[in-house]
This record gives sequence, structure tokens and C-alpha cells, in this order.
Amino acid sequence: MTSTQNQPQQPLRLWLASHPRTASNLFLRLLEATEKIEQKRYACVDAFFRGPERQTGKGGKTIPLLSDDNTATMTYQRALDEYQMWLVETEAKGKIPLIKEHTCLITPSATINAYINDYRDTKPSPVVVDNMIDVRETNSRNLLFPVANHTVFPDRFLATLTPIIIIRHPAKIAYSYARVDRALGLQPSVDPDYPMVVSMKWQRMIYDFYAAFFAANPRSDEDRKAITPVVIDGDRLVANTRYQMEELCRRLGLDTSVVAYSWEAIDIPYDNDGARAYIEKVCKSTGVIHDPDALKPIDIEQEAKKWAEEWDEQSAARMKSTVYLQLPAILQVQLYNAARLKAIDLVFQSAIPAQKVDHSMTSTLGLLQAQLARMLGAWVEDEGKNYRSGEMVLRPAQDVSSAVAEEEASDQFKDSEGVGHRLEMSESPQGARNVTITDVI
Repeated sequence: MTSTQNQPQQPLRLWLASHPRTASNLFLRLLEATEKIEQKRYACVDAFFRGPERQTGKGGKTIPLLSDDNTATMTYQRALDEYQMWLVETEAKGKIPLIKEHTCLITPSATINAYINDYRDTKPSPVVVDNMIDVRETNSRNLLFPVANHTVFPDRFLATLTPIIIIRHPAKIAYSYARVDRALGLQPSVDPDYPMVVSMKWQRMIYDFYAAFFAANPRSDEDRKAITPVVIDGDRLVANTRYQMEELCRRLGLDTSVVAYSWEAIDIPYDNDGARAYIEKVCKSTGVIHDPDALKPIDIEQEAKKWAEEWDEQSAARMKSTVYLQLPAILQVQLYNAARLKAIDLVFQSAIPAQKVDHSMTSTLGLLQAQLARMLGAWVEDEGKNYRSGEMVLRPAQDVSSAVAEEEASDQFKDSEGVGHRLEMSESPQGARNVTITDVI
């Protein structure tokens, strides 16, 4: 699609395209100390949960997060106008604006319901007009939008933003969000929004929109020459914070001084239990709370047993089935370039004839599968993707070690985006072959 819009040379506007329970609040704390960046978050929360156009499936169970205003005024139109006015005010101060908004909260319920496996009420899609409050100059330019925009925000507005997309393994989200549900008096087995939250589909949609848009409309600004959206894995952000943030700054052309790794604890700005459950931990923190298990492989069957003990069998069954249904989506999301923010570890856990790739250890499996096939021999999928066990089963046509030895330059290759990678192989005393892929910057 081609669109002629008033699109001047755009200053850097950051959008943290966030998702519940992905360490997105930690990301904001890392950047809140700098005077160079000003933040605004969740203008659409009230519209999603409480307004006349609410898209939540919760029905009467609403979450009064941000205000006690008349709910009739809590519209997506007001949220968009509010964002646009704030952008103008922030840029007038000479600061870089950073918006935080969950992608699922700006995705119409009809779109969401088309991609989840549970019944959820479909609401009329919000009607939003681009009043272009944030446009201070007029400079007509043809913009190409090759991939559909599935949000309520206009194409023109999204085109002014530089997205930072944050994701996390569905099993981690499933558990974390279930604990928030409990604070709201809900069980995972009855929350109609639960599958929406566990899904990474909305992050993938945003990635596809921007990847196609950037490729079709290259930006000339040398400080922002990246042509693909930045994606961060929340668990990697916790496990290797400094590396992730330094690489993020490099990608966005920001000085690393904008990042602070320690801060003062703050009061929780909301009174209700639902809001407090979301942000209490990060508000009380004084720095990154490192989790030694953040990057450990996830055994979903074992996790489900723990969920049954903490909740009940019915809730655990729904949590487990929802996670398994989302594993294809997380693999799709992980086609991104966030692998450049951290070394990629692909652990082949068993020997020939079948080798299993643990999902939690694969940052770009889908993107690199073709290159691995070329390098490791003619790999084929064994009866497709075995998501019931949470693993992808691959069968090598020949011994992995000999396949690598046969190719002289097999230790380095480029992916489809032209990014260089190095492959190293080792074998444990137990016979498991470990394949490590790191970026060659």
C-alpha cells in the first residue's frame, strides 16, 4: 500500500512496544534517571479495560489502573490525542520521547480472537482519527506500508515511532500473569484475557509491520540507520543487562550514559491491588534483580506440575495448553535481530538419530535453520514440530561433526539479513553435542 502523508524528517521517538510480564518496567527504570529521555506510559489502558470501546474480554471484571475519570471519556481517540500532544511538548523541551504501550492493548478484540483458541467476546473495533497534533511541519512524502497495521493507531503515527519490541518465553509469562490474576481474584482457568496475554502474536505483528516499513522506506538519518526493529528478550535483559543496554544504545545511536543500573526505590503510584501486583517488585527495587534461572531451559511438563500445586489442576491444564499453543508464535517472534544483543546458544541435547533443540535456548532458530541445514548436513524435521513436548525434533542425515569438518569455512556464515555469525561445536562427556552461535559484529 502507498500513502502520501505529511511526513517531515522525524526526530527520534521511541516506542517500547511492550507486553505484560516481560520485564518492560525494568527497561523503563534503566532509562528513567536520564534527563535526555522523557517517558509516558499506558495512555490506552483505561480505554482497553474501562472505556466505552473496551476491548477486554473480562466483562465486569475491570482494572481501574490510572484514573477515576468518567469512563465515557476513556476512548482510544483521547489516548492517541494525548500521546500526540505529549510528543510535541516533550520535543519542545529538547528531549527524546519514550512511549510505553502494550501491543495487545491497542489490538482490536476481533484480531486477537482470530488468533487464540479460547472463546472471548468480540467487541466493535475502535474508530480513531489521526488529528496529526504531533505534526509541526508539512512535507508531503510517499510512504509505503507493505504489511497491514493491526493496531488501532494510524499508519502515519506509527511511522514516526522507532519501536523497541520486548518479548519473553510464553511459559514465563503464563506463570507471572497467573500470579497477577490471583491478586485480582481471578484464576487462569476463567480469565478470558489469559490466552491473549500469553501469546506473542501481537509482538510478531508489530515486528512484521515495522520490518516491512523500514525496508520499503529507508531512513536517511545516519544515527538511526538500522533497517530492522530492535527486539529485546526480557529474560536476557535480566541476565545480561549491561550488554543488552549498551547494544541497544549502539543500535539507536544513543550515548550509553542515558542508562542507569541503580536507582532509588519509589512509592507505588497506584492504590488498587491489581495495579500494585504489576509493578510492586520493580518499584521497590534499587537495581536489577538478577535471576540465576533466567536463561535455564524450561521443562513445561515440570512447570505444569508446579502450577497445579500453586493453583489447581484445571488452571494448570489451561496454562499448559495455552503455552504449547504459543510455542510456534515465539519461534516466529525469534526470527528477529535481537540475537545481536546476546550470543545465541543452540543446544543439541541428544545424539543421533534424533536431536532435540530446546525452545528456551533458541534465539533465532527459524532464521538460522536454513544455514544450519547447509552447514550441519541435510537436516530434516522429524514429523514436524513436536510442540506437545515443547521441543523441535530434527534428524541429521549424517554425523554432525563430520558434516562440519567437510566444509572448510563452516565456522562462519551470514543470515538472511547479512549479519555474520560464528558457529562452534563441542561435545560433553555424556555425548551431547553443543552448538554455539555468536554474532560477528
